[in-house]
Amino acid sequence: YHLIQQVRDKDTNEILLPHQVLAKLSSGNTAEFIGVKRPGQDGFELSFVDLSIAQFASAFLIFADENTSDSASLLDAELDFYVLDGTACMEDMTESVNKLKEQTQGEEILGAIMISCNGRGPEPGFLIPEAMSDATRFSKSFPDVPCLGFYAGGEIGPMALAGNEKIFQTGRAAVQGFTAVFALFIVPKIDKPNYQLNDSIDSVRQFVVSRLGPSLPTDTTMMSN
Repeated sequence: YHLIQQVRDKDTNEILLPHQVLAKLSSGNTAEFIGVKRPGQDGFELSFVDLSIAQFASAFLIFADENTSDSASLLDAELDFYVLDGTACMEDMTESVNKLKEQTQGEEILGAIMISCNGRGPEPGFLIPEAMSDATRFSKSFPDVPCLGFYAGGEIGPMALAGNEKIFQTGRAAVQGFTAVFALFIVPKIDKPNYQLNDSIDSVRQFVVSRLGPSLPTDTTMMSN
C-alpha cells in the first residue's frame, strides 16, 4: 500500500496535509475516489478513498497490488478526486467512443464485444438515466459494426483510467465495477517483405566468393559455365 501524508499544490508550490487538501475540494469533501497519475502515465488510476482516514489520521491510504509498476513510489505523481456521477459517465463514454473512432481510422473492423456494469443499464437507473446508454453511444460512432455483449456484476478488463487519451489498453486485468469494457476485432495489416533479387554474374560471383573463399576462379566465362 501507499501512505500519502503530504501533497504539493502545483499552482502555489505549497505543501499540504491530506485534511487541508480535502478542505480545498470544491465538491464539499464528498470525493469517493482518489486518482493517481504517475509521471509519464496516460490517465489517472482510481481507488476508493476513505475520508475518515484522511481527516483523522491525516493520510491518504492507497492499496497496491504486487506488480512492480503499482508498487513503485508515488513521488511526483499527480492526485485528483472524483465522484460517481451518471452524467459524467455518459459524457466520458461519448468522448471515449469518439476517440476510439479517431484512433481506428483506416482500420477494417469486423465486430465488437461490450460488457457493461448492470449499474449502467440496460434500463434507466439511479446512475444512468438512459436505456442502453453505452451500447447506444457505441452504435452512433460505429453504425456499421455489429456489437454483442451483456451486463455483468463486475467487469474484467485492463485497469480503468480517468482522463486518458489512448483508448486501447492491454495488461493489468482486474475485476472492476461501474465500468464498460469493450473490444474490437480488427483485421491485422500484414507488411509483406520487399525482396530485390539480383542474379547477375557479378552478384553470383560476389556471393560465392564470400561463402567459399577468394581462391576460386574469377574468370567470367568460367563462373558462368
